[in-house]
Amino acid sequence: RRGGRGGGGGGRVPERRHLDGSSPPLPPAAARDPSGGAWVGKTPSGTGIGKLCAQLSTEQCSLQTLLLSFNQLGDREMELLCRAVAKNRVLKWLAMVNCGISPKAMSYVANMIKDSKSLTRLDLGLNTVPAKAAKALGASLGANSTLTALDLTQCRLRGGVGFVVEALP
Repeated sequence: RRGGRGGGGGGRVPERRHLDGSSPPLPPAAARDPSGGAWVGKTPSGTGIGKLCAQLSTEQCSLQTLLLSFNQLGDREMELLCRAVAKNRVLKWLAMVNCGISPKAMSYVANMIKDSKSLTRLDLGLNTVPAKAAKALGASLGANSTLTALDLTQCRLRGGVGFVVEALP
Protein backbone atom coordinates (compact mmCIF):
# COMPACT_ATOMS: atom_id res chain seq x y z
CA ARG A 1 0.00 0.00 0.00
CA ARG A 2 1.12 3.52 -0.64
CA GLY A 3 0.30 6.29 1.75
CA GLY A 4 -2.79 4.60 3.12
CA ARG A 5 -3.76 3.51 6.60
CA GLY A 6 -4.85 0.16 7.81
CA GLY A 7 -4.41 -3.11 6.07
CA GLY A 8 -1.78 -5.72 6.81
CA GLY A 9 1.57 -4.90 8.28
CA GLY A 10 0.30 -2.37 10.83
CA GLY A 11 2.63 0.43 9.73
CA ARG A 12 2.15 3.39 7.48
CA VAL A 13 4.15 3.33 4.26
CA PRO A 14 5.21 6.84 3.23
CA GLU A 15 3.81 8.02 -0.06
CA ARG A 16 6.47 8.58 -2.71
CA ARG A 17 6.31 11.48 -5.14
CA HIS A 18 8.07 12.75 -8.23
CA LEU A 19 9.97 16.01 -7.80
CA ASP A 20 7.10 17.78 -9.57
CA GLY A 21 4.66 16.51 -6.90
CA SER A 22 2.92 13.84 -8.98
CA SER A 23 2.58 10.30 -7.62
CA PRO A 24 4.68 7.77 -9.50
CA PRO A 25 4.08 4.05 -9.56
CA LEU A 26 6.32 2.28 -7.07
CA PRO A 27 9.61 1.11 -8.56
CA PRO A 28 10.39 -2.60 -8.81
CA ALA A 29 11.26 -4.19 -5.47
CA ALA A 30 14.99 -4.16 -6.28
CA ALA A 31 14.91 -0.39 -6.77
CA ARG A 32 12.99 0.49 -3.60
CA ASP A 33 14.82 2.19 -0.79
CA PRO A 34 14.39 0.08 2.36
CA SER A 35 15.73 2.84 4.61
CA GLY A 36 12.88 5.24 3.83
CA GLY A 37 15.03 7.67 1.85
CA ALA A 38 13.79 9.74 -1.06
CA TRP A 39 12.83 8.07 -4.30
CA VAL A 40 12.54 10.30 -7.31
CA GLY A 41 10.63 9.57 -10.50
CA LYS A 42 11.95 9.62 -14.05
CA THR A 43 12.07 13.26 -15.12
CA PRO A 44 12.80 15.84 -12.46
CA SER A 45 11.94 19.34 -13.50
CA GLY A 46 14.27 22.23 -12.83
CA THR A 47 11.80 23.49 -10.25
CA GLY A 48 11.78 20.12 -8.49
CA ILE A 49 15.56 19.93 -8.34
CA GLY A 50 15.65 23.49 -7.00
CA LYS A 51 13.20 22.55 -4.23
CA LEU A 52 15.13 19.39 -3.44
CA CYS A 53 18.42 21.30 -3.25
CA ALA A 54 16.91 23.99 -1.07
CA GLN A 55 15.69 21.31 1.35
CA LEU A 56 19.04 19.50 1.33
CA SER A 57 20.74 22.78 2.24
CA THR A 58 18.69 23.34 5.40
CA GLU A 59 19.81 22.27 8.86
CA GLN A 60 16.40 20.65 9.34
CA CYS A 61 16.99 18.15 6.53
CA SER A 62 17.19 14.63 7.96
CA LEU A 63 17.36 12.75 4.65
CA GLN A 64 20.05 10.07 4.76
CA THR A 65 19.42 8.34 1.42
CA LEU A 66 18.75 9.99 -1.95
CA LEU A 67 18.17 7.77 -4.98
CA LEU A 68 18.19 9.74 -8.23
CA SER A 69 19.16 6.88 -10.54
CA PHE A 70 17.77 6.85 -14.09
CA ASN A 71 16.92 10.56 -14.02
CA GLN A 72 18.56 12.54 -16.79
CA LEU A 73 20.28 15.37 -14.94
CA GLY A 74 21.64 18.30 -16.92
CA ASP A 75 24.70 20.34 -16.01
CA ARG A 76 22.71 23.00 -14.15
CA GLU A 77 20.77 20.44 -12.12
CA MET A 78 24.00 18.61 -11.29
CA GLU A 79 25.69 21.84 -10.21
CA LEU A 80 22.80 22.68 -7.85
CA LEU A 81 22.58 19.15 -6.52
CA CYS A 82 26.31 18.75 -5.91
CA ARG A 83 26.54 22.06 -4.09
CA ALA A 84 23.60 21.13 -1.86
CA VAL A 85 24.97 17.66 -1.09
CA ALA A 86 28.40 19.11 -0.28
CA LYS A 87 26.77 21.44 2.29
CA ASN A 88 24.52 18.75 3.76
CA ARG A 89 25.78 17.11 6.97
CA VAL A 90 23.31 14.21 7.16
CA LEU A 91 23.08 12.54 3.73
CA LYS A 92 24.95 9.22 3.72
CA TRP A 93 24.03 7.59 0.40
CA LEU A 94 23.56 9.22 -2.99
CA ALA A 95 22.73 7.11 -6.06
CA MET A 96 23.00 8.67 -9.51
CA VAL A 97 23.20 5.55 -11.67
CA ASN A 98 22.62 6.15 -15.40
CA CYS A 99 21.85 9.85 -15.01
CA GLY A 100 23.65 10.95 -18.18
CA ILE A 101 26.21 12.91 -16.17
CA SER A 102 28.31 14.97 -18.59
CA PRO A 103 32.09 15.44 -18.26
CA LYS A 104 31.42 19.00 -17.06
CA ALA A 105 28.92 17.79 -14.45
CA MET A 106 31.41 15.13 -13.33
CA SER A 107 33.64 18.02 -12.20
CA TYR A 108 30.78 19.12 -9.91
CA VAL A 109 30.64 15.57 -8.55
CA ALA A 110 34.39 15.68 -7.86
CA ASN A 111 34.01 18.95 -5.93
CA MET A 112 31.07 17.48 -4.01
CA ILE A 113 33.19 14.48 -2.99
CA LYS A 114 36.01 16.75 -1.86
CA ASP A 115 33.72 18.98 0.24
CA SER A 116 31.24 16.42 1.62
CA LYS A 117 31.52 15.69 5.34
CA SER A 118 28.77 13.06 5.58
CA LEU A 119 28.51 11.08 2.33
CA THR A 120 29.66 7.49 2.86
CA ARG A 121 28.30 5.84 -0.31
CA LEU A 122 28.13 7.21 -3.85
CA ASP A 123 26.78 5.21 -6.80
CA LEU A 124 27.71 6.59 -10.22
CA GLY A 125 27.38 3.43 -12.33
CA LEU A 126 26.41 3.56 -16.00
CA ASN A 127 27.71 7.11 -16.46
CA THR A 128 30.66 7.86 -18.73
CA VAL A 129 33.74 8.98 -16.81
CA PRO A 130 36.42 10.28 -19.20
CA ALA A 131 40.08 10.36 -18.10
CA LYS A 132 39.98 14.06 -17.14
CA ALA A 133 36.93 13.47 -14.92
CA ALA A 134 38.54 10.34 -13.43
CA LYS A 135 41.61 12.43 -12.54
CA ALA A 136 39.38 14.97 -10.75
CA LEU A 137 37.52 12.15 -8.97
CA GLY A 138 40.82 10.62 -7.87
CA ALA A 139 42.05 13.93 -6.45
CA SER A 140 38.75 14.40 -4.61
CA LEU A 141 38.84 10.91 -3.15
CA GLY A 142 42.24 11.71 -1.68
CA ALA A 143 40.76 14.75 0.09
CA ASN A 144 37.65 12.96 1.44
CA SER A 145 37.73 11.02 4.70
CA THR A 146 34.09 9.89 4.93
CA LEU A 147 33.35 8.14 1.60
CA THR A 148 33.72 4.39 2.07
CA ALA A 149 31.88 3.05 -1.01
CA LEU A 150 32.13 4.33 -4.58
CA ASP A 151 30.34 2.39 -7.32
CA LEU A 152 31.65 3.07 -10.82
CA THR A 153 30.09 -0.02 -12.42
CA GLN A 154 30.19 0.16 -16.23
CA CYS A 155 31.50 3.73 -16.31
CA ARG A 156 33.94 3.04 -19.16
CA LEU A 157 36.86 4.42 -17.16
CA ARG A 158 39.51 3.05 -19.55
CA GLY A 159 42.69 5.12 -19.04
CA GLY A 160 41.19 7.01 -16.11
CA VAL A 161 41.00 4.01 -13.80
CA GLY A 162 44.59 4.63 -12.66
CA PHE A 163 43.66 8.04 -11.24
CA VAL A 164 40.90 6.53 -9.14
CA VAL A 165 43.02 3.56 -8.00
CA GLU A 166 45.91 5.83 -6.95
CA ALA A 167 43.58 7.68 -4.58
CA LEU A 168 42.62 4.52 -2.70
CA PRO A 169 44.27 3.89 0.69
